Amino acid sequence: METLLGVSRIAFIVVLAGAIAFIGDRVGHQVGRRRLSLFGLRPKHTSTIVAVGFGMLIALGVTLALLAASHYARTAFFRLGELNAQVASLQKQVQEREQELARTQNENLIQGNQQPITPTYAVVNSNQALAHIHDEVKTIFTNAVKEADRVWVPLGLRPYDKPLDDAEHDHKFNEAASFIRKTCAPASGIVFPVAAHNLFRGDKIAISLNIACNRQLFAKGQEIASINVPGGSVPNIGYLLALTQQAATDRGMPAYTSEPFGNPSNLQAVQHELSRAHGKYRLIARTGANVRAIGPLVIELQLESAK
Repeated sequence: METLLGVSRIAFIVVLAGAIAFIGDRVGHQVGRRRLSLFGLRPKHTSTIVAVGFGMLIALGVTLALLAASHYARTAFFRLGELNAQVASLQKQVQEREQELARTQNENLIQGNQQPITPTYAVVNSNQALAHIHDEVKTIFTNAVKEADRVWVPLGLRPYDKPLDDAEHDHKFNEAASFIRKTCAPASGIVFPVAAHNLFRGDKIAISLNIACNRQLFAKGQEIASINVPGGSVPNIGYLLALTQQAATDRGMPAYTSEPFGNPSNLQAVQHELSRAHGKYRLIARTGANVRAIGPLVIELQLESAK
């Protein structure tokens, strides 16, 4: 299809250029035969000007036709500098990612970026005074530093050595407290201490806080994700669970609490039903209870005939 479209564009441009050239030839012929004069010039010079003018019209016509027919041509004419800047930026990002990947492969990665730095999270009541929330967040962060030093230093990281009462940390705690108070209310805030970036052997421990609002995200029985399955087949449960977790994460559920789980007997019953079925079906993951951001994400599988 693209090849046919390209050939059509070329043919159109050739015909357009030929038509303009033909008109130019006819006009030039008339100028020469009738010995017409332009601006008081001799007919010979007038004929030359007409020929040059129609040559310029051919160039202009071809250019306009090309711009009208192709978005890429318009980009090349008017946005090439911007496009080159975007390409350079993307190349730089790719190079940085490749360097990071090479470092990950060649060095010992202790903990990945945004991965939990402690095995637990904390729930903060958003209806408290802002100063009280600030102090609670500071306590959570302080405990996370102590736990991180205890767990990760023996594995090859260096201790967290920044003072917790400096302006940088106070600003961080104020931002977190303000988010919980203004954005999460009346729901609680969930505070997750995570690695601020990839932590390799020999790196200092770096911690940041991820915060989610503990709102209800799904009602009981609500569809979260589904896959199409033919009757008599073995369903790809792993893929459905991955879609379910991604949908929950997109809705605002933290990755640490969005792993779905359900009753094994429900899975066995659905697999048995599908093995005896004929036709096309949808395998649906529905919530087994009301689900809040803090979890758990309990699901029930259901088989429905595809319409």
